[in-house]
Amino acid sequence: MDDDQEAPPPLSDKETKDLVGKIQSVLTPDLLKPKYRKMSEGEHPTFGHCGSATQAAYYMLGGEESGYVPQVANLGDGTTHWWLRHRDTGHVIDPTKEQFTSKGKKPPYDRGRGCGFSNPNPDVPSKRGQEIINRIRGRAARASGGSVDESDIASPPPAEETGIDAYHGSPHGFEQFDSSKIGTGEGAQAYGHGLYFAELEPIASRYRINLAGMPEIKSLKIGNKIVNEKNGFDYSPRGNSIYENIQSQLFEDMLINHAELTADPAKVQDLAISKLKKRIKNYEYEWQEGVPHAQKLLADLSRPGAVKLQMGKVPGHMYEVRINAHPDHFLDWDKPIDEQSKYVQNAVNKIISEHQNSNDSEYWKFGSNIKNKITSWDDGKRIYRFGENSVGSKDASKFFLLAGIKGIKYLDANSRGAEKDTHNYVVFDDKLINIKRRYEMGGAVPMASGGETGDTQNMPQGISPEQQSLLDQLSRAIDESVARYSDGHAGNSAFPARGYQEPTMPGEPSLTRQQEQDYNINRLQDALNRVPAAAHGGAMGYAEGGDVENNPAVQKALALTSGSEPKRVTINRGVQEAPPFSIQSFQAPNPTATTKGYSFSKLNEGEATTQKLADIVRRAIDRHISLPPNERVKNSMDAIKALEPYLGTRKDGSPISLLGKNAKLEKSSKGYKGGEPITLPDGRGIETTGISMLPAYQEGKFNLCPNSGSCKDQCLGKTAGNFYAIGGGRDLDALKGPRLRAFNRTVAFLREPEAFAIRAFDDIDLAKRQAAMYGNHLGVRMNVLSDIHPEVYRPIMENHPDVSFYDYTKMSYRRILPNHHLTYSSTGLTQSDVDNPWTNWGRMRRVLDRGDNVAMVFTNKQKVLPKYVHDSEAGKRYDVIDGRTHDFRPLDLLEAKPGSSGVIVGLSNLKAFGEREKAHKDSKGFFVRYDPKTDGDSVRVMPQGKGMTGMTNDGKIEREP
Repeated sequence: MDDDQEAPPPLSDKETKDLVGKIQSVLTPDLLKPKYRKMSEGEHPTFGHCGSATQAAYYMLGGEESGYVPQVANLGDGTTHWWLRHRDTGHVIDPTKEQFTSKGKKPPYDRGRGCGFSNPNPDVPSKRGQEIINRIRGRAARASGGSVDESDIASPPPAEETGIDAYHGSPHGFEQFDSSKIGTGEGAQAYGHGLYFAELEPIASRYRINLAGMPEIKSLKIGNKIVNEKNGFDYSPRGNSIYENIQSQLFEDMLINHAELTADPAKVQDLAISKLKKRIKNYEYEWQEGVPHAQKLLADLSRPGAVKLQMGKVPGHMYEVRINAHPDHFLDWDKPIDEQSKYVQNAVNKIISEHQNSNDSEYWKFGSNIKNKITSWDDGKRIYRFGENSVGSKDASKFFLLAGIKGIKYLDANSRGAEKDTHNYVVFDDKLINIKRRYEMGGAVPMASGGETGDTQNMPQGISPEQQSLLDQLSRAIDESVARYSDGHAGNSAFPARGYQEPTMPGEPSLTRQQEQDYNINRLQDALNRVPAAAHGGAMGYAEGGDVENNPAVQKALALTSGSEPKRVTINRGVQEAPPFSIQSFQAPNPTATTKGYSFSKLNEGEATTQKLADIVRRAIDRHISLPPNERVKNSMDAIKALEPYLGTRKDGSPISLLGKNAKLEKSSKGYKGGEPITLPDGRGIETTGISMLPAYQEGKFNLCPNSGSCKDQCLGKTAGNFYAIGGGRDLDALKGPRLRAFNRTVAFLREPEAFAIRAFDDIDLAKRQAAMYGNHLGVRMNVLSDIHPEVYRPIMENHPDVSFYDYTKMSYRRILPNHHLTYSSTGLTQSDVDNPWTNWGRMRRVLDRGDNVAMVFTNKQKVLPKYVHDSEAGKRYDVIDGRTHDFRPLDLLEAKPGSSGVIVGLSNLKAFGEREKAHKDSKGFFVRYDPKTDGDSVRVMPQGKGMTGMTNDGKIEREP
């Protein structure tokens, strides 16, 4: 749930009683962990079930979206107690409170703290929690008459099938389709285990185009086992040993991602070891028996030559086929069960009714899971997943086929908005496929190493055949992207609305159009980075000079990824009164620098000052943009490597971006409470992102939030959303989850400021280009949870003049660039029943009077805002605008009237704990009390005391300009 989104209302007493009763009715001793099973003798029947019962309640209610937050209390005897608390109202759901109340004791609600469940996958309950849910659903199904009428059991398929004409694109040539080869090709089996086909030839052709240029895998060796064309890439274990099973799983991990496997053959051994280490971590959670066997395999793979990859090349092939089955015999991925064909409904009923009589334990498990979970609104995707989750995708497809279902069908990209639907098909039985013709579409493709490629006569000087082939692939992808999604230029009004889910090509995961564009832009960046002589301006969006200036693929790529034609202007250091979201660009310096022998500037603990950081960032950015493109790529990679010890990497080994989003930032592009996303006057949308560091962190004399006396214990970065729920709860000093990541980012910034600046520059550049791809403008907050002087980041902002940088601040500095915007932050007020020692109202009044805006946080149970803030001492009244609708504050400039006072940007108290009516007292005045019943439409500001003395990041008294 969004950090500041109002939670759904809590359950009524009756609903709570019903839910708790259902959970308690299925609790039995066999669900208890052995530890609690021994302790439960003589205790209430709910004893020991609190964790799994609370999980069951949480996920049955919808998880985070329900508005309920898991709570836990340490009972002091080595045990804990769990329950749910509503985020806004404090309403409690406790399925096992009777273990206390039956003894006349009070449950420990006063000692609870918010936290997340420790499940390996937070999106699903633990095994015991899921078992409770399954038992409840099973009872509900039996109570509603879950038996099946024999007349509804699937009848045999008709003797004559209508048949379906379809196409398949592949890099491989073969004479017939073979289901045993599934998993050795490209793309995850996103729509189930089977052979993938498209009704429309262009859809299948796109799949072939994406794959034909990839080097073919000839063989892969992992330890004592080799898979290749001769053995059909069969990596299944020969026996039942745990070692062999783990080895086979590793083969699957390696082969399932063709691009990753073939990206750098020299590092294939490192890739295998990395993937195995990740599996060992999972085994430590889920399968401890497998750990020693996995560690033995790890030791075997560490020997030289233990993992080898041999690659070749192939042209692409297209297959026109006949699927000998009726379309009605396919499970429709998108339709609920009651809208499926009668044939499919009967087949599903057959599974539900007949599985109990089967001697096959796997089929029994498969049918039971579907029977216990299926509802009338479940679509084909969920029905298939119910079966897949119980026995795996391969057996799920086999068992659906036994019931008469021939496969799965799902709408393709061309169906959205078209007069006639066309589908992609996943066929479970290869015997249903007749090849009508095979035709080759391709030519030379890049080799992993050595070998010949295509014609080199017309290549620009300095580009190798491999590089030219890569650019040719890119050119084809861009042609398709333009043809499908625009009228010739990305970022224009022809782009469809975001959020539309499109099955892109057979056998590949379903991607939104935005995700596919993200994918293409990453391919573009990769292509440009891998052309060493390309003076394409690196990541800056202009092309000039160099050996590839006239290369059509490079030019086409640059045109596609530019939001507009860049204007070559030089940005002066002084402040210019231009809209902070105007389109600008800049003239880059001539490439002169080099990365050879260069080391990034570092700082020791306690050495950071504003001036030192500003100097290092200036030097870093000036040098980075002066590098030739190939040197700049190396510089970027060096920066990623320098930050890796602090930031870590993603599960796939890729670097973690410094930029992120939270619910507040996402409002700009998603809209607020169902409203429309905000737009600029020229029609462009807004995408916002930012850098989150640990709030109020101090090292030596340098403080990231120097004026945080009033708000450090109320900060959203500790008390709201996931920063609270899984970041450490009420223990505000705890560092877990998002808080820990913010801390790691902070330490990286203070120790490796030069590498940090380069990475921030590159991340912003990529985010800017991705925004432009969809016709959007990028806004960036460099201080999502911190308050660092903007002079530190000035070089980054100067060199991204087409990005809007905006922040909230409690310091006195002013806007420093045309694309820089500030909203000043109130530290709260002294009111009749609370004295605020940190109030900065006197300075905020001067800020308002000069026309700038001030953010103020109000608190009340209803989460309503006043219309005005009335200053009794000065006799002035300031308008309040709703700052909760979006976060992109530069838009406030459009509403400002020349010569008028600024406005109060009203925000609401989103703290996850405490009473909102008392929050102004608990926060010593940071939250401003507003009671619409007694205060009318205004908050009145009484005369304030001296209040806070403003400080700089370096701990010096701040001088107000």
